[in-house]
Amino acid sequence: MRTFTSYIILVLLFISGCSMRESDSKQKYIHIPGTPVTLIPPEEFTLAPDIGGFKHTRLTASIMVLQSPLDFKTIAGGFTAQALAKQGGELLSTIPVTIDSTEAMLYKTFRISQGLNFIQWSLVFPLNGHAITVMSAYLKENDRELSDNIRNALITTRVAKENIADQRALSFTIDAKPLKLAQLLQGPSLMYTREGKWNEQEIFDLSFFAGPSMENSYIEQSEDFALGQLKDVCADCQVDKNGIRKIVIDSLNGFEIVSYRNDSASQVKRLKYEVMLFDSNKYYLLVGTASSDYLQNISVFRSISNSFKRKHLHP
Repeated sequence: MRTFTSYIILVLLFISGCSMRESDSKQKYIHIPGTPVTLIPPEEFTLAPDIGGFKHTRLTASIMVLQSPLDFKTIAGGFTAQALAKQGGELLSTIPVTIDSTEAMLYKTFRISQGLNFIQWSLVFPLNGHAITVMSAYLKENDRELSDNIRNALITTRVAKENIADQRALSFTIDAKPLKLAQLLQGPSLMYTREGKWNEQEIFDLSFFAGPSMENSYIEQSEDFALGQLKDVCADCQVDKNGIRKIVIDSLNGFEIVSYRNDSASQVKRLKYEVMLFDSNKYYLLVGTASSDYLQNISVFRSISNSFKRKHLHP
């Protein structure tokens, strides 16, 4: 009788247009501009085109879409307990899921960044031979309040077959010649490569990235902050002797860092050139990568960096 009664209740709710989860009926899928991703954001998260995702209205928390030239297997391989431990992180859980009939993986991880404890949920799935990561990061102290809602939001992800890039939302201009535009990324930000191709070999061979941080980011305008950011993205990078200097570009103070990384797998030494420019409530990051002709490419990267201009100052 209990089963029959429950069934009748469900039918009555359906034909009356009601729902046992009324809040779901009010939720809508929202497309994230500049990405192929659409999802239902958690409560109190609002669209934030400046990061290619969503921001929480009260807490330090965000959801972002990261588009990688690497394939799904390679990106997923970075979420093993061993791989995360090498970066100072910790794997908390792994959940297989299905996104638009495509097998995907959902990871919950812990890491420390700039002295703060963060929890991250990362949904990773393949798309056209590459990988997409929908990632949420928030302070560990808010895990109980946010974790379930963010996890449930990420698994609502849908993917458009075509992603139309739109550079009108860019907050800056940059002349990256002789490199060619390869990809418009979240932020929005830009990636350039030698031939304008979006793949791992091109990016590692010779590439240049330019993009902003989130607005209202915690910014300590110091050399240590810039070095910390470099170590966050390249833990193995070794800063060259006298490889740090203060710079000013487009009236913004910042730092230039020249470093190198020895890739143990390919036995290739790679140049990692980074410029961090501090604005009032965010910073801009300019990053060049090269696998050869280091001195020549440092000159190229400096020329590209010096062409950086904010649009609102140079309409």
